[in-house]
Amino acid sequence: MKVTAGVAGRNPDPAYLAAWRDYVRRRRALVASMVWLPAIVVVAPRLGVHLPEPPLIAAGAGWLGLFAIANYRHSSFRCPRCGRPFFIGLVSNAFAARCVNCKLPKWAERDPSFDVDRNLD
Repeated sequence: MKVTAGVAGRNPDPAYLAAWRDYVRRRRALVASMVWLPAIVVVAPRLGVHLPEPPLIAAGAGWLGLFAIANYRHSSFRCPRCGRPFFIGLVSNAFAARCVNCKLPKWAERDPSFDVDRNLD
């Protein structure tokens, strides 16, 4: 995913762009950790591969550990503006479109408060 669209469009803040790239990596790791063992369990029998039970149990335990770590890393992603967890605040929302603490829109390329038309006349 290329992070180019955002609230501000002009003069993006490199720190914000780096933070969103980090978020994309965390989200991809979470999705991969959710999919790999169930995919193996579904695909292996169709390919005629017998999965012995003890290694399958060990793989399942490893999968749960990997998923727990990936889920923790995803949910603890820090907001580029306020520095607090983006998805965890007074309420938690893993699908939040804005930071639950400071309301920064997801994918904002810089602080939107700098885009306010400041008429100093």
